[in-house]
Amino acid sequence: MIEDDVIERLVGAAEDGLEAAKRDAMAELLRCSPARVAARLLPRLTDDDPKVVRVVAAAAAAVLRHAPSRSLWAVDRELRGSSPWLFHGVPPPRVAELASGPDGIGAIGLLSMQRNGYTREQAVCWLAPLEDPLALRLLLSRLNDPVPNVAEAAMGAVQSWIDVRRTTAIVLALPLLDAMRHTVRAARSGIAERAETTLRMAGPTGRRALRDAVRTATDEDVRGAAIARLCQGPPSDAIEAVQLGLADGSPRVRLATARWVIRCPLTVQQAVVSMLAANPSPTIRLLSLRIRRGDPSDEAHRAVLGRCFDGNAVVRYHARCQLRERGDTVDFRALALARLDEPSEPDVLVGALAVLSDLGRREDLPRVEPLVEHPRRRVAREAARTRAILSMG
Repeated sequence: MIEDDVIERLVGAAEDGLEAAKRDAMAELLRCSPARVAARLLPRLTDDDPKVVRVVAAAAAAVLRHAPSRSLWAVDRELRGSSPWLFHGVPPPRVAELASGPDGIGAIGLLSMQRNGYTREQAVCWLAPLEDPLALRLLLSRLNDPVPNVAEAAMGAVQSWIDVRRTTAIVLALPLLDAMRHTVRAARSGIAERAETTLRMAGPTGRRALRDAVRTATDEDVRGAAIARLCQGPPSDAIEAVQLGLADGSPRVRLATARWVIRCPLTVQQAVVSMLAANPSPTIRLLSLRIRRGDPSDEAHRAVLGRCFDGNAVVRYHARCQLRERGDTVDFRALALARLDEPSEPDVLVGALAVLSDLGRREDLPRVEPLVEHPRRRVAREAARTRAILSMG
């Protein structure tokens, strides 16, 4: 397996003092599956060489920090299903020496998820006094532990984290807190509800932690959860969160943000509706039409008319329906042909060609033909598609 090869290179580079090779191996390890990497790091914690154990612990810490919150469940399943005979309820002595060190949390995190309940309980006890935000995420994953002693120890340790002074750690753990609402044992703990109350009580501090997470968190689930909380707050925070969310690099975050806009006050919706209309996702552009439905203003009318020339057929259809609801009669074919005759941006040409593919006639083919050779590939491709449709009558 590739993970085994990378771990061997990492350990070898650390033993030989090759820092560049060590960094390269670590970067490659972070691109692998966290669950598979964790399963292969766990047995290395029993190595007799303390240097190897330290390298493995540091690698485990980096993997667990880098892993998305939802992947911790996959790591837990993988380690619980792997061979537990290595420990027999007694944590490796080298790990005990590392427990209070900076990289110890990586080794402890792996032990907190392996099969033996006694080892998991000891790992929870080691996690309890740590101030690292990763400790909270690891402890939350143990609240649903099948062994009551482990779950109770984790519950006692988590209590101290639910504090207004630890809002940053709470925000980074929001995806796990949300997931707990759908589990059996953890849902009864009330921790998720207490964390929400704590964030609200934190006031500006809590909102600042949420905004920081939206801007800087590497986990897309953390960014999405932070945006959801900000959308329920003051309009200024909601508008900023929506603007950041719609510009996010993750399609999942962008779509979740757009769906939250529908639940926001009208002032927030009106402030961001133009961003929804300009989004690359057709689903999000459709939501902009939903917001503008019933808006009698000229600006809304122009925006809906513009969506009638959208590159997506579903968006065009709903925009035309909305115009009919307003009582407007528009000759879309004539408008599309007029746009083809004018010097226009590629987006305008694509929209006009798309309308002709819906409503055009065979006699429009001479107007479409020249655009098949357009220098912009998007325009040429849409012109070819429209030509094929019109040719079939």
